Amino acid sequence: MTSPKTAFVLSGGGLLGSTQVGMLQALIEAGISPDLVLGASIGAINGAGFAQQPNSAGVAKLTELWLNVADQSPFSGSVVERVSTLARTRVSLFENESLRTLLLAQLNVAAIEDLPIQFGCVAVRIQDAREVWFESGPLVPAILASSAAPGIYPPVHIGDADYMDGGIVNPVPVDRARKLGATRIFVLQVGKMEQSLPVPTNPISSALTALEIARRARFNAAVAKAQETAEVYLLPTGSNTILSVDRAAFDPREAKRVIERMDSAYDATRTFLANRF
Repeated sequence: MTSPKTAFVLSGGGLLGSTQVGMLQALIEAGISPDLVLGASIGAINGAGFAQQPNSAGVAKLTELWLNVADQSPFSGSVVERVSTLARTRVSLFENESLRTLLLAQLNVAAIEDLPIQFGCVAVRIQDAREVWFESGPLVPAILASSAAPGIYPPVHIGDADYMDGGIVNPVPVDRARKLGATRIFVLQVGKMEQSLPVPTNPISSALTALEIARRARFNAAVAKAQETAEVYLLPTGSNTILSVDRAAFDPREAKRVIERMDSAYDATRTFLANRF
């Protein structure tokens, strides 16, 4: 009997991404290892770190990374610093050099194809608004492109094109996993897909809620399609907190909940897996 091709699909979600570390630990302890890791935005960062070392030691390294985030959020800083960056770049509140330095320190592999397991991350090409997958070539630029959240980090120039956050076009790339032959897909989302949306209270939250509805509609359609030929498991976060669509993912206060999110996701995912495998 042929073993299933297992994919871990890691969603976007900014500072909520520590949730995925708890899920990864529970998966490893359950003896579930991936043949394929796909990520969007923060999921590209976590996914690449795990794909480099797909075991408990790799999860421990990611845990250490997120504990550093808890001490100093990458989205913190004074208003003066943010305005200064915006004045220089004209497009973002933060430079991406500190993130680049962090990735270079964390990742020992230069090229995607040199990772021990298959990995890919998604970005959107600005010039033609196309979804683009990086599945070979330099690793760090691809991750920076995938995680270039609009207004937060500047677009990333690769080759003759410019790229932004892959979560804009495919925040939970289940469809890509199926296209690459996965027959068992574990979805590591950060809570946005399992909770009800709050009713918007202002024009900005109304617009962002509409965007979130569109994203969820794409995700639900992709899952329904994948389930025709594959097993799809949406891992639980264990959190009952209602997430605000307009600030939760990049609110510096969320950095202080890193450990809580990791622990909640670990406990919930461990129970979820124990009841199914």
